[in-house]
Amino acid sequence: MARRKSRIPRNARAAALEQLRTFREEDEAPEVSRSTRPEVSNSELLQELRNERHEAKRNNKQEKRQARNNAQALRQEEGPRAKIEYSGFNPGDLVMISPRANKRYGLERYQLFAGATGVIVEEEDMTLWGGDFEKGRWVQVMGPNGLQQWDIRWCTHMDDMDEEDED
Repeated sequence: MARRKSRIPRNARAAALEQLRTFREEDEAPEVSRSTRPEVSNSELLQELRNERHEAKRNNKQEKRQARNNAQALRQEEGPRAKIEYSGFNPGDLVMISPRANKRYGLERYQLFAGATGVIVEEEDMTLWGGDFEKGRWVQVMGPNGLQQWDIRWCTHMDDMDEEDED
């Protein structure tokens, strides 16, 4: 990129810079640089203030951590807030994925489809993140993709489907 040509002639520019230098020398004002820190008369006091702020911040963090840990310990002592029990599905039952559940939960991401069948192998109990306890919601199913974990909300009994067809 070419250098822009100045509208001020070189001689005039040099003379202006020289006048500026002489003006600054006459004033002899100390140049204040904004990048440097201000001079501190009592550096020990400044260091003491910094340490106090650091300690206060550290103590505040420790208090918050302690309060969080105490609340968590109380929740663990109380036990689960709610017990949710799913029943009606037992090991050995023949189940299939309902079309409604396939549409609602988007089960394609698990390589499942509406009408996929499987046999329940076992139930699993689970404690959720919020402290709730769920009994029997998740089941291990031997299905089209081998052994998988299914939510029983996705399933319907195959026996129920046969009874509906007979009616």
